[in-house]
Amino acid sequence: MAAKNKAGIFLFHWVKIASLAVYATFESVICPENAQSVYFWQAKPMRFLFRTLCLLLERGFESPLNKPSMWKNTLYLLCCFFLSSVVLSAQSPEAQARKYLMEHLGENSLQKSDVEQLQVQDVHFSKPSGLTYVYFVQTVHGIEVAGGLCHVVLDANGKVFRVSNQLVPAAQQKAFATQPGLQAGEAVVKAAEHLRLPAEEAGLPKGYPQIIAKKGEHEFEYAHAAWSKHPITARLVYLPVEEGQSLQLCWKVEMAPPGSSDHWVFFVDALSGDILAQHNRTVYCTNPANVLAPVSTCEQEESVALLPPSPSTDGAVYNVFALPVESPSHGDRTLLTDPADVDASPYGWHDTDGQDGAEYTYTRGNNVHAFWDGDADGNADFNTDGGANLQFDFPYDPAQEPVEYKDASITNLFATINTYHDIMWHYGFDEEGGAFQQMNYSGASGDGDGVIARGSYGSDDPEANSALNNANFSTPPDGGSGVMNMFLWSSGNRLVEVTEPASIAGLYSTGVAQYGPDPLTVNVTGQVVAVEDPTYAPFITDGCETPFVNADELDGKIALIDRGGCYFELKTANAEEAGAIAVIICNFEEGTIGMAGVPDIPDPNIPTVMLDAPDCAILRQALDDGLFVTIGQPTNSGPVYLTSDLDNGIIIHENTHGLSNRLTGGRFNTDCLFNGEQMGEGWSDFYAIALTARPGDTPEKRRGVGTYVIRQDTDGKGIRAYPYSTDMEVDPLTYSDIVAASVPHGVGAVWCSMLWDLYWAMSDEYGWDPDIYNGTGGNNMAIQLVTEAMKMQNCNPGFVDGRDAILAADYALYGGANQCLIWEVFARRGLGYYADQGSANDNKDGVEDFTVLPTCIAELKIEKSATELINAGDEIDYTLHIINHRDADLTGVTVTDVLADGLTYVAGSGSIEPVVNGNTLVFEIGDMAYLDEVTITYKALSSPDLYSLQQFYDDFEGSTIGVWAGTTIGQEATNLWGITNADAYSGSKSFFVEDISSESQQVLQMLQEQTISGAQPVLRFYHRYQTEAGVDGGYLQVSTDFGATWQAIPADKMFKNPYNGPIDYSTFVIPFLDAFWGNSGGWIPTYVDMSEYQDQDVFLRFAFGTNEAEGGLGWFVDDVEFMDMFNYNSEACVTSDQGDMACAMAPGKGTIVESQLATPVKEVSEEAAQVRIFPNPATDHLNIQVDMAEAGNLHYRILTTDGKLMLQGDKSLPTGRSAWSLPFGKWERGLYLLELQTDAWTVSRKLVLK
Repeated sequence: MAAKNKAGIFLFHWVKIASLAVYATFESVICPENAQSVYFWQAKPMRFLFRTLCLLLERGFESPLNKPSMWKNTLYLLCCFFLSSVVLSAQSPEAQARKYLMEHLGENSLQKSDVEQLQVQDVHFSKPSGLTYVYFVQTVHGIEVAGGLCHVVLDANGKVFRVSNQLVPAAQQKAFATQPGLQAGEAVVKAAEHLRLPAEEAGLPKGYPQIIAKKGEHEFEYAHAAWSKHPITARLVYLPVEEGQSLQLCWKVEMAPPGSSDHWVFFVDALSGDILAQHNRTVYCTNPANVLAPVSTCEQEESVALLPPSPSTDGAVYNVFALPVESPSHGDRTLLTDPADVDASPYGWHDTDGQDGAEYTYTRGNNVHAFWDGDADGNADFNTDGGANLQFDFPYDPAQEPVEYKDASITNLFATINTYHDIMWHYGFDEEGGAFQQMNYSGASGDGDGVIARGSYGSDDPEANSALNNANFSTPPDGGSGVMNMFLWSSGNRLVEVTEPASIAGLYSTGVAQYGPDPLTVNVTGQVVAVEDPTYAPFITDGCETPFVNADELDGKIALIDRGGCYFELKTANAEEAGAIAVIICNFEEGTIGMAGVPDIPDPNIPTVMLDAPDCAILRQALDDGLFVTIGQPTNSGPVYLTSDLDNGIIIHENTHGLSNRLTGGRFNTDCLFNGEQMGEGWSDFYAIALTARPGDTPEKRRGVGTYVIRQDTDGKGIRAYPYSTDMEVDPLTYSDIVAASVPHGVGAVWCSMLWDLYWAMSDEYGWDPDIYNGTGGNNMAIQLVTEAMKMQNCNPGFVDGRDAILAADYALYGGANQCLIWEVFARRGLGYYADQGSANDNKDGVEDFTVLPTCIAELKIEKSATELINAGDEIDYTLHIINHRDADLTGVTVTDVLADGLTYVAGSGSIEPVVNGNTLVFEIGDMAYLDEVTITYKALSSPDLYSLQQFYDDFEGSTIGVWAGTTIGQEATNLWGITNADAYSGSKSFFVEDISSESQQVLQMLQEQTISGAQPVLRFYHRYQTEAGVDGGYLQVSTDFGATWQAIPADKMFKNPYNGPIDYSTFVIPFLDAFWGNSGGWIPTYVDMSEYQDQDVFLRFAFGTNEAEGGLGWFVDDVEFMDMFNYNSEACVTSDQGDMACAMAPGKGTIVESQLATPVKEVSEEAAQVRIFPNPATDHLNIQVDMAEAGNLHYRILTTDGKLMLQGDKSLPTGRSAWSLPFGKWERGLYLLELQTDAWTVSRKLVLK
């Protein structure tokens, strides 16, 4: 019996040990409270059982030595065996994801070999959403494919929720080279040469780095102190080229050159040594315009610190500008006690070992090491120490230079980075998500990477260290520390002081010219006079043309000149010639810029500064009252420098570069935000303003980023073109603005504008919660949506990718409850349902759209379309599309369409035969369920007598001498407008101007004036263009004063194929100018409504401009025509028994009838008759002269362009010449049609009455 008991005890403990070993191995899978990936085990039927088993195992069973009852032992053994078998049979997330890809090869354009060679890079469980992310990296022959990424998202039940696929299909067939011809070290040398780094190091072969490690078959580490602060890595990869049609074998070389913050990644051709691609992992957030504004009154608002609910207990105290206070301009400092979050930083902010007690008494801990780095060597000049009690309460005086309050500055930097870490931990940027931590308390991989924050970097000599007006962040993959450099910001060029009138006296922010005397070295005082030059080109206030009309008034005065039209230095030279003693240039928008000189203009002897548009508007109002200013170094202007260590918005902005780089594409891949349409700057701005939002804020409030460091009011625009606001008058940015925007800052600002709208739309829907850590308000929900969406989106995302990821995140987080709200937000700024981002690598090829998801508008809807262009007498094809989005079943649905005058329904042509009552067509549909769609088609016959009347037409097939002329504007260039046989819309000739890769402005001018007349005067031309998008392009100009001045024809006058959008200011030096650019996709007609110029004589010209960057094909123009347009368009309406009604017209004026000069019954021959009418244009009468070949009766009539009969009569004419006069009476001025008809012939003539 004893032997049996001993055997039973041995067996029991063997099973227990084996089962517990299995349990320990899979604990994170089975027990959700410890889980990194629990998707399989969160199925509701199993959840309770497994949690119960986990609890039993955690508390333990009694052993046989303690004499448990037999049923307890039996239950324990059964649990162990059952648990082990279930765990061992469970399918891993990787297997589930790979299986899905194998089963859906066709959907993802993959081959079996593509999936078989995928390697798992990471598996991440996102706590906020309950989703599991499986990240794959593509390989071929064991070599990674750069950018070949795929992540599969699994829901809590193990089902595929979303797939992001950027794999190269059929990759194995596209990878030809398998062995490098260039060695890794040689590739490193090529990269160093590209950066122009020193060529040799003592003790080494010339220019050759020293190998320090071989980390794999095709991966090496090198050391070269003159080339990189960190080990240089070189790894063999395949780089997709030719739009993924080929894979080029490359060495991926990474290096961080000393003396800079750069972290370069190069792709060096492993065969030729050519640099195929490169990017910088350090993101610079410089103020692009170097805009620095005057010291102004600070907004002091109620400050509510966003403290976590459960603080740690290390007793630390920090005197800082605590969030949500953005900066010293936005509020006062607060003493924070034990602010570390118990979940995100459970051992406080100074721990690094996961044990009670601080490891450091200075500003260093698990999440960040912050220190003063004045000499820019990357190391701490000293450590800000709080002592054993961690008391970081240091003095701060805003009137002092930052060097006088170093400890207070670094304390603020340290506390803000830690607070950001703790907040974002709750939104899913935790240890498994890629958070920057020295120790991952969960045991997750990728630790040892707390942020290195270099405060006031380079402040010992900011000019020499290139450490002014900037900040940056470098993001390596998880496991490598993010590096943040925070710079000083100069006091701002507040060099204009208004002394009179007293009502506007004070200092104003300025931009400074890079030519002429430095305003800091000279003081100029005088009266300000606005320049008036002789030509509107584009303004009489731009100072580009001489002699100035008011030159006498400018002598000895300060000239006020508008930006635009010509070089800055030319404006100054012209003003100096007129006797001005200084120049103030007025910008056309908020903010100022630096002004460069040009070599061809002698350096002026007077200083030049710039004011922004709002400040100039203030000064202009005082011109008549005697405006006096001093330009030069002001006195008592505050400290020379401010430090970004105290601007929490900038700190958050920089930290978010680490977040967005690690969440997009996974924490081990930080090379996913270097494409042309990437939104990195937008996310950084968004978190900066979202985490500093305060109670009482409103959606319309102006939120600028960096207002403190550039000394603006707290409602200033900051360092972007516009402040963020839901008010479109304040922040007008839409998706199309990314075309002309800088990459990445300008592009990012558009994205942030959309996210800020989302933030407030969610806050309006669900309320605003001041608890930023664990709140449940709409503001918290918006931040969570944006954060989770970054995990979902693909590598190298564009705007549409980002929008769709947020929509998907809404399903994951909130069951899709906010789909329509999200669509409305994005559609409002041009990222609607039909928006097209084109290539995410190109910010210039997107198409904006303002349509929300159709089902979000719960209405019965109708759309109408028609043949766009016909000849008189042709049939028109009509299509009516009816959709029930009303979320209800409808009855008695009826469509009524009224034909325009001149149209006749073609019997039997309707897909649903209508009831015809005169011109009214009634289509009975009947019942329509929710989401039902019905399409009705029918035909209508047009009148042969109604058509557009041609007033001027040139197809350029004949001579253009005396009719058109090409002219160069400004500097000479080689791309004059000229006739070409290369392409044409009709015939064989067209006008063409080339898109060259140098600066040029060319115009094609119509030399003959055209009188605009008719019921619907329209300009039509056919054209084709292919240019550098957003930069090179053309637009239309019109002159009503014989070419003395020219005005741009605006886009809202074009009702078919208008301008693509704004063109870069530098092309024509005209602000806010729309133009044709990009790719027209072939020949297209553009129609322009010319009614604004009714009864005026106009000249027309086509203006084309280029810059010095890349070129393109150019612009073809053909078949230019002025016409009195005739068109058919009418409204169709749909109704239901439930009271619904919706109406629609065909877009673009419906159907346009092609133009004609006349519609003769028979062509009149020279022998039959000769007709002359005069004067034409006429005033009160018309003379008609007819030479008849033989006697006969003649009928005459005069019609309006829409067919109304004005006058008619009959004449019996003899052989030979006859003449008579017709009076007009009080007819309206415009275009008429005269018709003369005999039994043998008919003649039509256009008649203009003026």
